[in-house]
Amino acid sequence: MRLSKFKVIGTAALFATFAWAQTHTIVSTDGSDPAAWDKNLDGPIAASGNHKIIFENDNIRVQSVTVPPHSEEPYHLHPYASILVIDSAPAKIVDRDSKGNVVTTPVVLEQAKTFPVIFVQPPQARHSIKNDDPTQSVHLIRIEGKKGIPHLLSFPRMGPIATQGPLPISTDGSDPATWDPKKASAIAAPGNHKIVFENENLRVISVTIPAGTTEPYHDHPYYSLLIIDGGGHDVDHDASGKVAVTPQSGAPRTLPFAFLQPPQALHAVEDLDKKTDGHLIRIEFKKGFKQT
Repeated sequence: MRLSKFKVIGTAALFATFAWAQTHTIVSTDGSDPAAWDKNLDGPIAASGNHKIIFENDNIRVQSVTVPPHSEEPYHLHPYASILVIDSAPAKIVDRDSKGNVVTTPVVLEQAKTFPVIFVQPPQARHSIKNDDPTQSVHLIRIEGKKGIPHLLSFPRMGPIATQGPLPISTDGSDPATWDPKKASAIAAPGNHKIVFENENLRVISVTIPAGTTEPYHDHPYYSLLIIDGGGHDVDHDASGKVAVTPQSGAPRTLPFAFLQPPQALHAVEDLDKKTDGHLIRIEFKKGFKQT
């Protein structure tokens, strides 16, 4: 994670960053070739106390990254382009490069009061985060694209066009506070939804739809970031059984791709591909997703 002097990043800046990362060829944060980097300096190896792998397959690797108060990471690197989802970042932290210099970056936070903060980052060269805050930890989820940078799609009225109006309360317009708690994904469809990380701010779920099957009907009561990395032809059925028009519905597309989604009302995803399982990582924002 590249963090130095912090300032708030809003929705428009957030998606401008996604677009910037996907339309420019960026080898790494320092311009060197990640293929030449020392594999022993990979974050989960060189800084294993701070980087915990919570999910991994052929396409993506997901890490929970923590820098406790009054501590600093061992120097390490990240060889893949990543989406970073930051849910805790105190003001008294700096990111140092391999020479110990404080890193400057085009995407920064300054005593951010609105979380989560999300951005795409190219492979990150050798660095170390130092946290001088006496009480608050740094925490983020890093989703590494082992085969490239995820493409970003967006739910209607979220993402690049979110400034045209308030975020939708849910996918069907109903109030999630009124939904049946027994229909939540981990309860109603536990065979498809595995919680791989959770804290007071967010929950990370690995979702699998085996080839040729359909999930039990369920809902997701929180705003979420979805990263689709597996499956060829998935469709999403709404409560009436009709195919819902959502970013993950439809014909095969380039994987992985990511999008923000409001609370998702009762639905069931069907994997029409008879050979390939559908898979995604869902990061649920338990304290909401605010436009800034």
